[in-house]
Amino acid sequence: MKTISLVTLYFPDENVKKNITQLSHFVDNIVLLDNTPDSDNSTLFSGLEKTEYIAYKENLGLSEAFNRYLKSLKENNYIIFFDQDSFCPENLIEQLKKDYSFCCERLNKKGVVGPAYFEKNANQLMIPKQKKEISEGIYQVKSIITSGMFTELEVLQKIGFWNEEIFLDMADWDLCWRVLKNNFFCCLTRNVILSHRLGCGNFNIVGFRIEEWADFRNYYQIRDSLYLLNKDYVPLKFRIKFISMLIIRPIIHFIFFKNRKKRFFYFIKGINDYKNNVHGMLCCGVNKNAKD
Repeated sequence: MKTISLVTLYFPDENVKKNITQLSHFVDNIVLLDNTPDSDNSTLFSGLEKTEYIAYKENLGLSEAFNRYLKSLKENNYIIFFDQDSFCPENLIEQLKKDYSFCCERLNKKGVVGPAYFEKNANQLMIPKQKKEISEGIYQVKSIITSGMFTELEVLQKIGFWNEEIFLDMADWDLCWRVLKNNFFCCLTRNVILSHRLGCGNFNIVGFRIEEWADFRNYYQIRDSLYLLNKDYVPLKFRIKFISMLIIRPIIHFIFFKNRKKRFFYFIKGINDYKNNVHGMLCCGVNKNAKD
């Protein structure tokens, strides 16, 4: 089977082009799904081999951007997802394919696998505490991040693709939980490491690591965590995390982070839009350069 890489774009630049050029060495095809509003960035990527560029010219969000392309595919292929800021190590895809095949044989089913990631802000390798080792360095886990997620089109079809009611944050969690609900596996491998950055930064408060996000991300996190709390496939650990996100984290954000008025506005708007069954892009004042 071919290996197709899907990458969502949002105001891409030359650094993104370098990442795509690197990635093109290791896959059969790359599909760039550009969510930049009112923009066509095709000239930035012209001349790149094995690369297809699609300008949506609106911000569809992560899930719908992926789904529009995935639903057009007719044959089963390996699919690997990447963020535009991710730089693909030389051996990553080959090792993921190898570990995916191992998991399929060991567990007698298909699923998703992803690399362990080194979180740049925290300066540490992120390995979930809740895991089950099935081989040295390979674990069954509850979720993996979008960037580096490796699977087959067939798996995505059977779970109903990405959940388009989750716009950005937590879309990968939601997908992994539905993978598990449908009796597929979700695995993480330490045989390859992907460098990744969560949010704008983080700091410790009495032993707890607090991630700082762009203020508007509060809106999506609040709105979509409320939505997910009503889903029966969400693990208990994450239900507790969402409740904390709704009660404790906003207080910390308002005390320690900048733009308190904006954060409070997005917090309230997230709750109201959830109550009104609003999904999709935030329809007010977002800084186009605030990609984190």
